[in-house]
Amino acid sequence: MGVERPARKHVRRRCPRPGSGPQFRSRKAPPGAHRAAVLLQLWVKSAPGAIQGTPIAANGTLRESGWQILARENGSWAVKLRSGETSFEYAPPLRKINDGAWHQLAFTIDTGRGLARFYYDGRCVAIYNIDGLGPLDSGKWTVFGGSDDSFDSGDAGMIEAFNGCIDELYLSDTVRSDADLAAEFERRFEG
Repeated sequence: MGVERPARKHVRRRCPRPGSGPQFRSRKAPPGAHRAAVLLQLWVKSAPGAIQGTPIAANGTLRESGWQILARENGSWAVKLRSGETSFEYAPPLRKINDGAWHQLAFTIDTGRGLARFYYDGRCVAIYNIDGLGPLDSGKWTVFGGSDDSFDSGDAGMIEAFNGCIDELYLSDTVRSDADLAAEFERRFEG
């Protein structure tokens, strides 16, 4: 029997078809909201050419503070970070997630070093200088699988669902190394 650590969440779910999986919400701020480090990692899969354009995971609308990992309309993905007036966006145009394959998406934030790192399929694909980025706690739900209209209305109802599957969600206040994330990607496809 394992003991749950308050600084980590690891959820494993499979959905039988894109868009039919459960959405997860948490009232707690994500680990790292007021700490020096945060890691969000998840696996996504979407049907080839599936329509996209919604959050995959988010803790707010980014009007003031928060973070979002998104499925973009062109089939790629993006991460948006905002704290007060300071914001950053990573949006690679050619890293598709709507091709029928599982993809590892992750970002780490190390405010102590002033760096954000973005990962796609086991590789660090970008490093941003995020000096000046403060706490990312929006005071809103942390939602996985889409967006929540309670961000705006205070009501708890899903209005935009991610058109795909999410597996092995990992949210932590510990930044892992490039080698750790690459090894995890390789392990998924072994045997």
